[in-house]
Amino acid sequence: MSSLSKRFASALIILLGLALVPLFLLPLRADLVEPCASPDALLATSQIRESVPSGQREGTTAFQWSEGTVANPLHADYPLQFQIIRSYEGRRLYERPVSVTPIKIQPESHVIEQVETARGSIPVHFVVDGTTRPIGMAGYLVVDGLEPVRSPVLRQLWRGLPRLLTGRPPITLMIVSGSVSPRNQPVLEERMQSWLVDAWEYFDRVCRVPAAGN
Repeated sequence: MSSLSKRFASALIILLGLALVPLFLLPLRADLVEPCASPDALLATSQIRESVPSGQREGTTAFQWSEGTVANPLHADYPLQFQIIRSYEGRRLYERPVSVTPIKIQPESHVIEQVETARGSIPVHFVVDGTTRPIGMAGYLVVDGLEPVRSPVLRQLWRGLPRLLTGRPPITLMIVSGSVSPRNQPVLEERMQSWLVDAWEYFDRVCRVPAAGN
């Protein structure tokens, strides 16, 4: 390696290190901020079409954790399971979102589809575990603050330094999961996408519009 190449590599390592500094400082130094206008309304998951709430969890790193079921168009007796989780310690949520699903999913494939909604375009993730029969699958959406994000890690890197000054918003994970035969996978994927669109539109509506009287 030439001396010029060595100098370039050294400079690149230093710049990368400096870029990562805010990512490590953010959990330690940034104030926590709540950008949602009506965060308590997010617990009313019955307002999301065809959702049946089953309760909330406490004692986790999440400050809001709601879960329930969604009607399964293929098998009424086997509804899909959903979770809406909000946390300021959101690394687990965006690095391994399927770790929160009731069924065990070892993703073999992962695709992202940009989906149009009444409240903007969102990146919907789909993961499939084909090692079991029926196959396990999940669809999910990650929201950083109030913005749906395709790559939460890149978002954290990009916004790390400004957030040391403006504060750190929570990560919200909306996820729905279930099992299906391979030939019916498209049907279940469509149902999951529909629920995620409804969940996002409800989230965006209650978070961006202040509650009455405020």
